[in-house]
Amino acid sequence: MLLKDLMTPNPITVNPEDNAIMVGNILERHRISGAFVVNKSKVLGEISKECFITLIKYMGIKNYEKFKVKDIMHTHVHVMHPFQSVREAVELILASPHQIYRIPVMLDKKLEGIITRCDIAKVYAMRMKNKFRVQDLMAHHPKIIYEYTPLHEVIKTIDNSSAKRVLVMEGNKLIGILTVLDLALALFPEVKSYRGVGDVLSKMKVEEIMTPNPITVEADEDAAKAAETLVKKRFGGLPVLKNGELVGMFTTSSVINGFKHNLEILE
Repeated sequence: MLLKDLMTPNPITVNPEDNAIMVGNILERHRISGAFVVNKSKVLGEISKECFITLIKYMGIKNYEKFKVKDIMHTHVHVMHPFQSVREAVELILASPHQIYRIPVMLDKKLEGIITRCDIAKVYAMRMKNKFRVQDLMAHHPKIIYEYTPLHEVIKTIDNSSAKRVLVMEGNKLIGILTVLDLALALFPEVKSYRGVGDVLSKMKVEEIMTPNPITVEADEDAAKAAETLVKKRFGGLPVLKNGELVGMFTTSSVINGFKHNLEILE
């Protein structure tokens, strides 16, 4: 299977001079986790949900509304071409498991499309039925917080790990999920009302930002079915339950790991 057969053509792109807040709203509106930064057909970098953690940290130092994409984007991007194989893309992601979430597909210096982990999850859902259970591939120690956790601690938890989302607990009960972009976009409008980001962080509560009652998956479910849910819902991850208790997190990274010893299925 070649990238040209799987890639999403005509991906949303942004300009390095675009306003960062505006771009964050675009990501949210289109329910995508990131976009490539392009100027005169050249891919300069990418802006993702994680970039907005940087923006949160610098809010108060300068007017957050004046931040541009170029101020917070990542500049290191791996590029592939349409006639490379999906297997090569999976191998590239496996080599950098916490760094690559989308790959620009270029032909003759033109951006033809984009390959994301969600695209690869589609292949998993089709070709890997009954190969693994969710519990075989899930992350066993998801990042958790509690409904009373201060927001500055939430930001520190996300910033100091590869986690793109945290699960919100009330005792032993899962009550919500909070992503990087949820956090950033909730904070931006509130900063205007207070003296600085510190005041906002002290006044806002986790339960005001989180998505309550998140969709979950059972530990013994076929991983291919869980991958299909990720694709349909355009989620990055699903909390995993066993006998009603949280036991892990099934993510697009879990899906990629499912191919690790089954790369021949991508040929």
